[in-house]
Amino acid sequence: MIKEATRSRVHQVTEIIGREPHSFGGARTKWGPLQGLSPARAKTLVCVLTMLIFGLDYYSPGDINPAVFYVCVIVALAWTRSARWLWGGTAVTAVLTVVGFSAGNTPVGHPNFDWIDWTNRCITVSVLIVTAGFVHIGVGLSKKLEAREALLAEVAARERAEAALRDVQADFAHAARVSTLGELTASIAHELKQPLAAISTNNEAGRNWIDRQVPNIEEALEASARIAADVRRCADIIVRIREMAVRRVPEHKLVSLDELIDEALVFLRPEVQSRGVTVSHQFALGGLKVLADRIQLQQVIVNLLVNAMQAMEQAGSPERKITIRTTVRDASIVCCAIEDSGPGIAPEHVDRLFESFFTTKENGMGLGLPICRSILESHYGRIAADNASAHGGARFYFTIPAATAIG
Repeated sequence: MIKEATRSRVHQVTEIIGREPHSFGGARTKWGPLQGLSPARAKTLVCVLTMLIFGLDYYSPGDINPAVFYVCVIVALAWTRSARWLWGGTAVTAVLTVVGFSAGNTPVGHPNFDWIDWTNRCITVSVLIVTAGFVHIGVGLSKKLEAREALLAEVAARERAEAALRDVQADFAHAARVSTLGELTASIAHELKQPLAAISTNNEAGRNWIDRQVPNIEEALEASARIAADVRRCADIIVRIREMAVRRVPEHKLVSLDELIDEALVFLRPEVQSRGVTVSHQFALGGLKVLADRIQLQQVIVNLLVNAMQAMEQAGSPERKITIRTTVRDASIVCCAIEDSGPGIAPEHVDRLFESFFTTKENGMGLGLPICRSILESHYGRIAADNASAHGGARFYFTIPAATAIG
C-alpha cells in the first residue's frame, strides 16, 4: 500500500505544478511609505493631491511658489505602475504650474511682469520633468526586481515540486519492489532453504568426523568450509532482498548493465527454475558502463523478467524461453531487449501498456511498467514494447545513455 504521506505529497506536487505564474501588472507595491497601495487608489490619491496643490497655488500670493509641491504628485504617480499616467500627470502638473503663475500676474511684456517668479516657475517645470524621469527609471527597476524575485520564487517552487515528485516516484518504486518481493516469497524461501539444509547436513558431518575414535580433522575442516560457503550464500540472498525492500535515496554511479542483468538472474534463479524457464543472456557491450542507480535499474530488469515468466505461465506456453540481449548504438546508447516465447501483446494493449493502473493480470496493480518507464526517464532513457521477439512472443526493450555519452 502507498503511504498516506505519499498521497499528500502527490497533492502538493499537483498544486505547485498547476499554480499560475506570478502577475505583476496589477500588483500592490511592496516598498515605500505607501506599502500595500493599489494602482487604482494611487490614481485617486494623485488626482486629489493635484487639486489641493493647484488650489493652494492659485490662491497664494505671487511671491510664493507652492507649485514645487507637484513633485509629491510625480512621486505618487510611481504607485500607479503606469508610464502613461506618469508622463500624462507630469504634463498636467507642468501646465497647472504655468496656469497658477498666470492667474493674478501681469502678462508677458508688461512693465511690471515678474521675471523672477516666471524663472522660478520654469525651474519648477524642469524639476518636475527630471523627477518624472527618475521615477520612470525607478519604477522600471522596481518592476525588474519584482519580476526577478517572482522568477526566483517560481524556480524555487518548481524545484520543490520536482523534489517532491522524485520523492513520490521513489515511494512508488519502493512499493513496486516490495510487491515484487511478495510475489517471489515462495521462491526466496526455497532459495534460503537449500543452503540452510546444507549447513545442517555439513554440521552433522563435521561432528561425526570429529567424534570418531580417530578424528578426521581434514574432513571436518572441509565440512566447516562448506558451512562457511553456505552461510555466505544465505547472507548474499538476504542482502539482495534487503536492497530491494529498503526505501533509499537513488544514487547514480557507473555500473555495468550486463553485471546488473547477471545479478537479477541470480536473484530470480529459484523463480526461473520453479517455472521451468530457460534464460539466455547475450551481451555485446564490451564492458561499456552506464551512469545509473543500481537498485532501480535492477528493479526494471527484474520486473520485465517476472512479467515475461508470468505471461508464459498464464498462457500455458509449452516451451518457455527468455533471451536477454544487450547492444550498443553509435557508442552512445545502450539497449537491453528482453524477448519471451509467450503469447505476445494484444494489439489493443500495445499503446496502453505503460499507462498507470492499466493491467492485464487478474491481481495486478498496473504500476510495474509505469514505474519502469519513470525510472528509465529519470535516467534519460526510454522503454517500449512490441511483438518482434525471436521466440514468437513479446519483446520489451529499453535504452539508456552510455556513460561516455553523458560525461
